[in-house]
Amino acid sequence: MFLLHLRGTVPTPTVSTSPDLRAWYCRIVKLGLGMTVFPLLVGSSNIKMKNIICGPGHGISIGSLGKDNSTDTVIGVVLDTATLTGTTNGLRIKTWQGGSGAVRSVRYENVVMNNVSNPIIIDQFYCDSSNPCKNLTSAVKISQVMYRNIQGTSKTSQAIKFACSDTVPCSNIVLNNVNLLLQDGTAATTTSCNCAVGFDYGFVQPSVECLRSTTTNSQCQQQVSQNGDDHTMEDNERAYFCPHRAMMMPLCVKPATYFSRFDTR
Repeated sequence: MFLLHLRGTVPTPTVSTSPDLRAWYCRIVKLGLGMTVFPLLVGSSNIKMKNIICGPGHGISIGSLGKDNSTDTVIGVVLDTATLTGTTNGLRIKTWQGGSGAVRSVRYENVVMNNVSNPIIIDQFYCDSSNPCKNLTSAVKISQVMYRNIQGTSKTSQAIKFACSDTVPCSNIVLNNVNLLLQDGTAATTTSCNCAVGFDYGFVQPSVECLRSTTTNSQCQQQVSQNGDDHTMEDNERAYFCPHRAMMMPLCVKPATYFSRFDTR
């Protein structure tokens, strides 16, 4: 493991372009970029980002993953304390149809959005081609994603979008203490779900009832159960605080203990 400390204004996000980012910590004071800040790519694991200020740009993304039917994996990502201003996306996970692999054990917390388009978005139908992409049934599997203490304003009326695969649904998506309003701070925003299964607790605005809906999600929930991803809230909490659990670590420790290795003393 190595510790990486960047301070000041970073002209290009070169630290994020490695195809094999493992076990690193990055504390950043300010990023003002016209592109995606920290696009976490294939092979990234055990990443913690803290104290990030970014905008303008494309926001903070995991992906894109699964392009050209590839197998990509990102496991164990924590973003703690960030401010995004005027970005075209906020917290985004994006994968191509036809890929395989997994995005698992991701936690976003203590994030402020200022006039951000698409503040929270998971897109398993990502396509940057000028022509429509072909519909494919396989997909990178997305699970165990938590959004905690996310607040601010959205430039788009739809503040939360979970566009997930019908055959490889997003599972164990959890929101806690989320408050996103339109940019003037007075109007409510909306949520869109397709085959995303999870739950919320605490105050969550806009409503994410679609994560729980047995009417719209019945087939997706059945698929999730068949995949063995139907965990309890306690299971999810343990996974978010201990992303190593997905890599067969024998013991899940408390958050303070787990993240003590990332301290900058």
